[in-house]
Amino acid sequence: MNILELTGMKSTKYGGVESYFAELVKICRVDKFIFVYESMPISENYVNDINKCGGG
Repeated sequence: MNILELTGMKSTKYGGVESYFAELVKICRVDKFIFVYESMPISENYVNDINKCGGG
């Protein structure tokens, strides 16, 4: 299943929301997650964690 998450926010750090999203993508591997922010997240670690687990 494709899951689109419209956050309506900017991602300025690898904080609580980002950690939750990263863990969700790791746990639910059969689903494809797409997270939409107002701009590209600042944390490269966050972007890499999401991408390596199949999110986008």
